[in-house]
Amino acid sequence: MGVRLRFATKNSNRSARILVTGVNAGHGLPRPVQHLEAGQEVVVTEGAFVGMRGVLLEGRGRARVAVRLSVLRQSVSVELSKRLLRVVRQANSVQVS
Repeated sequence: MGVRLRFATKNSNRSARILVTGVNAGHGLPRPVQHLEAGQEVVVTEGAFVGMRGVLLEGRGRARVAVRLSVLRQSVSVELSKRLLRVVRQANSVQVS
């Protein structure tokens, strides 16, 4: 990458040190993630359900969520990785942790 980050002061906090160490080790900058909330309409962007739209039901830990998908006029709940989803539109929602 060729870019090296340095600390601005000796009093930099622990999080900044971890970030800089990771970037300098070649792991790249962290990617922003979407804030997902129950009730949001989402679309699956990768995997077996790619292109399918559904409604986010609940969080299942830090990396997974339950999503209700409509398949052949029936609703099916599946558990997916958050990284496979993109928000289609905002709805009346409740925060998912």
